[in-house]
Amino acid sequence: MQTRLAVNLDHLVNSHDIRLSAWGPYSKQYIGVSHIPEIATGLRFDLSLFPGLYRRNVLIPNVRWDSGYHPWTAAPDLSYFSHRHDISGKDQLYCDIAYFRLDETAVVTRCSFVNNTVERQNLALHAAAWLNFPPRETNSTETLQMSRVELPPGGIWVDALNYHELSTVHVEPQANLTYDGHRRGEIRQHGFVNGVGLGQGFGQEAGDTVRYRFFVNQGLPEASLLLRYRLKQGHTLRLKLSGMIETTIELTGDGTLGNYHLDLAHVPAGAAELVVTSAGGAALELDGLALLPAGAAANIHFVPVTWNPRPDLLPGPCPTDTLILKYEHLDNCYGLAWGGQPSVLRQFLSAELDGVMRNYVHEHVATTLTGAGNGHFTDVLMHPIAMQPHTEQSYYGLVCTGSQAEVYQQLTLFDPAAPEWEPLFEQARQKATDHLVCKPSGNGYRFSQERMAATVATNIVYPVRTRGTWIRHYAPGRWWDSLYTWDSGFIGLGLLELDTDRAIDNLNAYVTEPGTRDAAFIHHGSPVPTQFYLFHELWNRTQSAEMLAYFYPRLQQYHRFMAGRLGSSTTRTLKSNLLKTWDYFYNSGGWDDYPPQVYVHRNQLEERVTPVVTTAHVIRTAKFMRMAAQALGLDTGEYDEDIDLLSEALQR
Repeated sequence: MQTRLAVNLDHLVNSHDIRLSAWGPYSKQYIGVSHIPEIATGLRFDLSLFPGLYRRNVLIPNVRWDSGYHPWTAAPDLSYFSHRHDISGKDQLYCDIAYFRLDETAVVTRCSFVNNTVERQNLALHAAAWLNFPPRETNSTETLQMSRVELPPGGIWVDALNYHELSTVHVEPQANLTYDGHRRGEIRQHGFVNGVGLGQGFGQEAGDTVRYRFFVNQGLPEASLLLRYRLKQGHTLRLKLSGMIETTIELTGDGTLGNYHLDLAHVPAGAAELVVTSAGGAALELDGLALLPAGAAANIHFVPVTWNPRPDLLPGPCPTDTLILKYEHLDNCYGLAWGGQPSVLRQFLSAELDGVMRNYVHEHVATTLTGAGNGHFTDVLMHPIAMQPHTEQSYYGLVCTGSQAEVYQQLTLFDPAAPEWEPLFEQARQKATDHLVCKPSGNGYRFSQERMAATVATNIVYPVRTRGTWIRHYAPGRWWDSLYTWDSGFIGLGLLELDTDRAIDNLNAYVTEPGTRDAAFIHHGSPVPTQFYLFHELWNRTQSAEMLAYFYPRLQQYHRFMAGRLGSSTTRTLKSNLLKTWDYFYNSGGWDDYPPQVYVHRNQLEERVTPVVTTAHVIRTAKFMRMAAQALGLDTGEYDEDIDLLSEALQR
């Protein structure tokens, strides 16, 4: 098929995010449309529309298991996507729910009920809205309880993870290939500023050192240095400080976060450096450091962020079918508009809807309903929706964002009964599938291919954390709301059939900038280098010299680590020169409980037994890199050596 390529790839540098709108199907809880108010915050607003049988059942579309909905149609840029929600029987009673992005401030929704049964049906439609907070861990529903720092005038805060250099006496195999692309030493902990700090045993060995460089805008005649840290109860640790001060301090631990202050002489404006070296004996968790004007140490405050899921519910221009939501943690508001049916506004005080909404499916009086956990869902319940046999009914709605005044204006202008919506949606639906070109002989497969394409395009989640920030990420499924190295290469090959730019973004998510010390590439799960197969197919189809030059140095360090040539890599430690990756994941090839692999682990044979799959793949990556080097006019000796050495090892 014909592909296209934006030649300028500068936007990919230092990015692992996918170039998509802030609106999209990014939820990790219930399918619908999400909005990301600011990519770096990890906050996500969700709106989920779903049907039910009036006072009999509610079909909550949980994304983590089969819950009766199916991805149906999707444009690769997610400007339009839809899902089919089965209510009863296959193709008998269902609701097609579609989301069409008007612009970056608004999405129009279309809910089309179809009754192909011989009986009258009484139905209901829910529009549930809620705000999601950053998770503590991957694949976790636990919210990260972070703190924020309030500085006095002239104060500077440096996060512990924003180090210039980290050097430890013990160099672990993962030193140059951290899991999930985290900074080396990164910990995600409740109570820390922004929820992250430096730990993972740092300070345990004498000589462990971290170096910070930062800029002082205005010189301080006298200053105070504060270290915020945590040590286990009863532990002590001596630290040598050098750079902006030369001294030795001793920290004591009680198991909680504490502060250590010391006075400094004149600190000039400009570049500053602080080097922290451990004397060993205790593992330190460092939150960060603050440089403060003298006498201001008492004026720095670490304030817990108390996540508030409950919005202020503000009236829209038409109180019966519009609503404005204002959340404490967001500057913008969200507006909802619906129409055409009697409705009731309800609030669910619960961390989930799966149990509590079903439990109250018969409730028709109370409007505030309580379940388990701390959470809040605003639910617009439209009911009853009466449908005669063999009929179809469609309802339009709007979700928008902006200032309260802007949202109010958008809600005022929206008319759910306007005749313009139907042709607009039909045009968007048609455009979403136009790229799926097939020959007449393939028409019999078009239906299934559209469903598969919609699944690939909409299997994307936010937030996923890597390289110190939150990103959108194509996942193998929403149950795995995380990075996944070997799966992602194949996902990229699927995306390439839909949209070249999205496939490039997906490849870029797994490579790091040349010279990155702690992540030769982004690693999660089985270290199978499928990104090279995606790269080769992209290169084949686009023949882009710009893309080749961009990805070559990034994939070079990926290959070098896999081949045992880079940094802390332990892949090539066997005398046979066969490669092994047991230090990085228990699963060498993505085959989980494959009996030979299980046998190796049960009998602790990892030091002398390895599957051939890793060596075979790295021979292939070396061949890909040799072709790329030749095209760029670069030396191929390293790749020739890898091909010969590994081929000989494999064929003995």
